[in-house]
Amino acid sequence: MSIDFDKARDEAFRKLKADRKKASLDLAILIDRDIKDP
Repeated sequence: MSIDFDKARDEAFRKLKADRKKASLDLAILIDRDIKDP
């Protein structure tokens, strides 16, 4: 059984990008909240 490394790598990158996007969104919300409530 062989593993399709390109496919696995693309999947990992897609997941990483999605996680990073969510993390930066969470961070933006936290920063926004900090600015509103000092």
